[in-house]
Amino acid sequence: MNTETLKLMASRHHPLQALTITFEQGIDGFRMLSVLNNYSEKGYVRFEDKLLALAILHTQDWDRNGRKLTMHFVAGGLWSEDGFMRLAEKGIERIEVAGSSPLNALQSGRQKKREEAFAQITSGVLTPLFLSEIEDWGLTTSSQQLTDHGLHSMCIDVSNGAEPAFSVVLDGWSGNIFTKSGRMLSHCSSYESVQKEMRQIMMNYMGA
Repeated sequence: MNTETLKLMASRHHPLQALTITFEQGIDGFRMLSVLNNYSEKGYVRFEDKLLALAILHTQDWDRNGRKLTMHFVAGGLWSEDGFMRLAEKGIERIEVAGSSPLNALQSGRQKKREEAFAQITSGVLTPLFLSEIEDWGLTTSSQQLTDHGLHSMCIDVSNGAEPAFSVVLDGWSGNIFTKSGRMLSHCSSYESVQKEMRQIMMNYMGA
């Protein structure tokens, strides 16, 4: 994994979200993470299944676990640790946010699936009823797919005539909702949760 992708993941990850890490072949990557974790007084990571993690470290055998472990980054501190960045570049194959969100399909490895997800999310959020609500304020909408260092997302832009009013970014990797400036708003559990965030921003914008 490259450093730029890791930095972007760090900015899109909420500390309360568990992460599932797939390590490269062999045990070296996981051993390096364990050593790094021990350097921190409070620990950088908290494994969801600590006994499993200890067993893998002891036997040095992934057995049927597929080189995957789910964990929490304590207070998100590991993202800023240089040692983790070096480890991730050589010892980690993939980092995924555990759990599910309607946005996750945007992160599909297949372009066709991403396009289908983009269309489905757009129609699921911008329903005729919600579009009518937006248009009643004299506003219009547009949406676009985004890709940044391998992370896929989409942006819904709202305009007031020729003037941009506001935008929300829906991130496929984390399942989180952001402003275009990068401020995290909430986790997307449903299309209605996106509408809720957009409605609040719209009310603030219009001074209602």
